[in-house]
Amino acid sequence: MIRGPEGLSAQWESIVDVLGEFRQEPKEFIDAGDYVVVPVMQVGRGRASGASIEQHEVHALRLRDGMWVELCEYHDKDEALEAVGLAD
Repeated sequence: MIRGPEGLSAQWESIVDVLGEFRQEPKEFIDAGDYVVVPVMQVGRGRASGASIEQHEVHALRLRDGMWVELCEYHDKDEALEAVGLAD
């Protein structure tokens, strides 16, 4: 779980240290009340090895006053939806 801008900055720095190239492509946005659930495709290349990565991940962002205050990462959409109370 990542909380607030400081947490995001620290997480991003650790990613950039390892990956020379990195981007996240959102695939959809799901309104879940206090949360937005966002399946993303992450694509990058290792800084030292040059190895490429491609992985799917799902982010659940908790919002307060129009700003995100917490980010949780999940391996699949069903897991994220259950965590925010939208399980079928």
